[in-house]
Amino acid sequence: MEDDSPRMIYRLVTVIECSVVRVAKRMPRLWVVLVPLVLLGHFTLWHLAHSGGTRPLTEVDRERDWFVVTQKPLLVLLTTFTRDQGKAYIQTNILRNWALLRPVVQPVLYSTYDDGPLIEFAKQLGWHVLHSRKVTEFNAPYLKDIYESAMEAYDAPFYGYCNGDILFDSSIVKTLREVERRLYALNTTMVTGRRINVKMNLSIVTPLFQLSDVADKARKGTIMRPYAEDYFFVTRDFPWHVVPDVVIGRPAYDNFLVAIAIKQNVSVIDATKTLLAFHQTGVDGNQAGQKKVGAFHNFRVIWKTYGRFDYTAGYTSMTPYLTESDVFDDVFILKRPRVLRPAKKKVAKKGM
Repeated sequence: MEDDSPRMIYRLVTVIECSVVRVAKRMPRLWVVLVPLVLLGHFTLWHLAHSGGTRPLTEVDRERDWFVVTQKPLLVLLTTFTRDQGKAYIQTNILRNWALLRPVVQPVLYSTYDDGPLIEFAKQLGWHVLHSRKVTEFNAPYLKDIYESAMEAYDAPFYGYCNGDILFDSSIVKTLREVERRLYALNTTMVTGRRINVKMNLSIVTPLFQLSDVADKARKGTIMRPYAEDYFFVTRDFPWHVVPDVVIGRPAYDNFLVAIAIKQNVSVIDATKTLLAFHQTGVDGNQAGQKKVGAFHNFRVIWKTYGRFDYTAGYTSMTPYLTESDVFDDVFILKRPRVLRPAKKKVAKKGM
């Protein structure tokens, strides 16, 4: 079991500190004695928080005990793969990495083809496979179909699509568990965030999938800008009826989805600071979707439904909530201060 003594000391120090302030206001002479005691308590707190040995091996290990009781995954996590031999190494890492999150996270391969070595390997690792209902002329599945298929097949607090080149560590479980605890106040919810780009050396095919290895190597990466979002975890009551037939793997659907969710008063949470999303950058770079066939499909579909659309409203910096962590790496949710966009300057007319 996890040693909760540091948290107990943290709470005790906080209570003592509040009491000291109240007492010292009435008896100023006690400041000389009480202040050193409070400082000693804070030093002890800092030491325990950084000395190690008080945390479980991973958050997933602890959550597996919870799964035995509930028999329901916390998240149904879906992705798609292309039949590109150049991505075999990256896709194999994904299959192994997401499998380590089971059974708390149930990975699902939403496939546009019926068979193949990746599908068989996924099943061996405990993945489930769902086959696409319909695809575009360039063989891209529709985002809404992915979620609807998942909700029909599974019962879970969260359903999510993620790009097929993102690795996770145990922070995905820790963050979503805290969000689940707050659903009574958040109601309809979406969790999204930015990724960390790490250039993969494809000439050295050393497997990268262990949760601890992913966290270590992510330190060498660079965080993506607020316009890039790669995962979208939503509750069952997300308003899919306002989402047109956008497809995954092409530009615009990500910012559109976040922006329309905010407009529909969904509690959108930017989890960048507490949820590690490790992007395996291959030879196609960090913006591969712009180079694919059908790159303008989503722009056209969104234009037909909504006309001119402000995609900047779907940046992670515009979400109403965000996550933070404390000295014990515990996750909590904050309401983001209102972001005010700069007003456009009015140009004075001649003769006025």
